[in-house]
Amino acid sequence: MSDSVSINLRRRDYERVSVLCSEMLTDYEDSINDASIISKLYLADLKQDTGSSRMSELKSFLESYILNNPEKEMMVRQAFYFIQQCKVSLGLYESAMTGFQQIINQFPYSYEGLLGSWDYAATSLLNSQGGSGGGAIASSKYDYELREKGVISYIDDPSDVYDSRKFSTDDRKTLNENLTKTFSSQVNKQTREIKSLEEKVTKNEASNSEKKKYQEMRTLKEVVKVRKPENVSVHVSMISDDLSRIMKSTDNEVSDKYEANILPTEFALHQNYPNPFNPATKISFDLPQDSRVSLIVYDLLGREVTRLVNSEFKVAGKHSYDFNAASLSSGVYFYRFETKRFTNTKRMMSIK
Repeated sequence: MSDSVSINLRRRDYERVSVLCSEMLTDYEDSINDASIISKLYLADLKQDTGSSRMSELKSFLESYILNNPEKEMMVRQAFYFIQQCKVSLGLYESAMTGFQQIINQFPYSYEGLLGSWDYAATSLLNSQGGSGGGAIASSKYDYELREKGVISYIDDPSDVYDSRKFSTDDRKTLNENLTKTFSSQVNKQTREIKSLEEKVTKNEASNSEKKKYQEMRTLKEVVKVRKPENVSVHVSMISDDLSRIMKSTDNEVSDKYEANILPTEFALHQNYPNPFNPATKISFDLPQDSRVSLIVYDLLGREVTRLVNSEFKVAGKHSYDFNAASLSSGVYFYRFETKRFTNTKRMMSIK
């Protein structure tokens, strides 16, 4: 069925994708451990949502999943994240911000927390522009309590909106208990990991990979926090600065675990990093669907330098390739990204 989901995503048959993903999460819940199914279900429903009804139904569906599958921690975490995205689509900005802050506080050393931090900032921008909010006064008090307590448990969000026809008071209590169990498990796991790495580094017993992991987690702890940018430009700059700090702290090797289960919603070619570079840089692009891709580097005169991807079939997701100009002269180069539905070119600078 996973192959059928990918095929129908490629065809943009979002109704079929919704049906397949829902069946997998309902009828095969005991055997399904692929968290990307949830992100694909969200994308498919978002593409079909015209009056917020689908987002409301998806929110309830994911809440039911958490209620009935407490042992599937990875799936529960993914479901909780996309519940917050549903809230954003429904205009429940305050409640979504509370959820993203929960993620920030429970995953301070990971890319899940970083993604939650970025989403919190983006949602705060939407909230400042107006919207239903879902109870700003109650949520502000709740946010304060979260910061004070460090959030070891998940308590009922006063600004959330539940479907009373589907969830009783006891259901909500059980749902919150399931979330608390999942979050507590992750907090304990991360705490043990950072302490173990710190001990090895202090005793000079850490391998190179362990040293990098330790530095990466420390840097993430510094950038994973609640922020409310004044405008979109500040938000974009904030994300760029975060990535720059992490890449520098790990010798430009950025883990992409935080985005492994997040399917891009549109084609995109990103600016290479670092830029300018000497002698190597990374070029990344996003595919919202499986596609045949070419990624070609040209010199200033338009002559082909190398083909990083030569008309190859790539699955939907985020992709990154290294370009090394050690044998080339300094100067301006261009890289061109081509698919059947999207083409883009960007400039980069090699210095020596």
